Amino acid sequence: MKVFFAPAAPYALARAWTDGIWEDKARRVERMRRDSDKALALTAHRLLCYALKTVYGIVPRPQDFSLMARGKPYLAAEPDVHFSISHSGGMAMCAVHSEPVGADIEKVRPVGKGVPERVMSAAEYRLYMDAEDRQTLFFQIWTLKEAFIKYSGEGLGIPLKSFTVCPSGSGVDTDTGCAFWLMQPAAGYQAAVCAKGGAGPDILMVSEEQLARQLGR
Repeated sequence: MKVFFAPAAPYALARAWTDGIWEDKARRVERMRRDSDKALALTAHRLLCYALKTVYGIVPRPQDFSLMARGKPYLAAEPDVHFSISHSGGMAMCAVHSEPVGADIEKVRPVGKGVPERVMSAAEYRLYMDAEDRQTLFFQIWTLKEAFIKYSGEGLGIPLKSFTVCPSGSGVDTDTGCAFWLMQPAAGYQAAVCAKGGAGPDILMVSEEQLARQLGR
């Protein structure tokens, strides 16, 4: 498994990074109001293309992507290639693996009142209430949960309160039966990946220049 991170490119550059973008993704980007949001989403897509080419030699076309029932994209002609993308704040993330994988990144920020109770299991909430740094713990739990539901392909079809993750670091979680890895790709960010098992991920930081140079502007 390899996990790639990249900072958001300026919109003036990212607006041209539409190669291989599938129709549903293109529509969602177009509906975004802020150029910064569009730039981040397009950087995440570019990072996916970079990862697929770097690891598998694949240069995807829009028609190569299909969507699962809950909207998770996949490459129909490549059953042994799995990926998951995420973005938040000013960072994009992409995980690629030979098995199903889920990835999530979040910019650490104030947590809204009542949110922890709505998304955490009882066991997670007890840990949260006892924690000295509740904000960090919240985003560790949140990214682990998001990574799991993205791994499953069910998305929010799985209620977040219905399962418990262990934010102790890396290893197999007994509730879900999956392996999880926590990481901090940059100051103020929390990220997690989920897979059925295997060795820990190789983490690669990718620059704006690498994205442009690898695939051509």
